[in-house]
Amino acid sequence: MEATIPTQAPAIQAVTAVDFPAPKVQQLSNGVEVYIIDAPVPDIVRIEAIFRSGRRFESAPGVAAATAKLMKEGTSSMTAAQIASEIEKLGATVHLVRTENKPVTTATADDFAAYATKRLP
Repeated sequence: MEATIPTQAPAIQAVTAVDFPAPKVQQLSNGVEVYIIDAPVPDIVRIEAIFRSGRRFESAPGVAAATAKLMKEGTSSMTAAQIASEIEKLGATVHLVRTENKPVTTATADDFAAYATKRLP
């Protein structure tokens, strides 16, 4: 059976209502707040770490930019390619975003709940 390729985009429809569940907030022993949203979707886990970074927090010029770049380069036990391969095997994604005009770096990992424990310490 051959797939049919659409020739027109579907009509755009207005969003009439969005109902977001309220997060549950828990605080870890180290003071970090954890926001938990129990949403009726497939068992997907999102872990998002937001931490202070950037020029105003660096100990020497260029440290913040170098750290953000090196976080994608691998570790002493795994190369960047090995880390990417392991993440891909699990069907997960990891994003690292450093913004020049914001003093934070955000690291986000999405995964199926069944595999998340393989990646978490």
